[in-house]
Amino acid sequence: MGGASEAKVLLDLLSDKSLLGWHQDIVGALVRQRVADVRFAGFLREETTYWSRSCRTLKPGWWNAAQYPDVEKARDHYTRAYALLNAIHELHQSAAMPVVRDFAAVWSTCPPLDERSKTNQIAEALELLLGH
Repeated sequence: MGGASEAKVLLDLLSDKSLLGWHQDIVGALVRQRVADVRFAGFLREETTYWSRSCRTLKPGWWNAAQYPDVEKARDHYTRAYALLNAIHELHQSAAMPVVRDFAAVWSTCPPLDERSKTNQIAEALELLLGH
């Protein structure tokens, strides 16, 4: 199985917000297929929009904060954004770099996931992509 028809199905699933918790797996499947023409930058732009609103509502240590009502949604967005950044890196999508820089600017305003650690997987992926 594979090819353009499977890639189209996976892209449709990646566009389905009700499947957000599965998006990292869908992105991974597209990367394994080496589908280079995927609109990962467009999906990352959606994450930039989400985080530009959500970071203002989060407190340091939000990942494990039970008092935050949408923590599961934020975690799902986190894993989606991380998978998208990895896909852009893995597939060498240099055209996506302006969107990556925009996402990095927003992500830098977000409070840490864990109060004990100032770094996270997204920050590390951004450093790998942007070189700083």
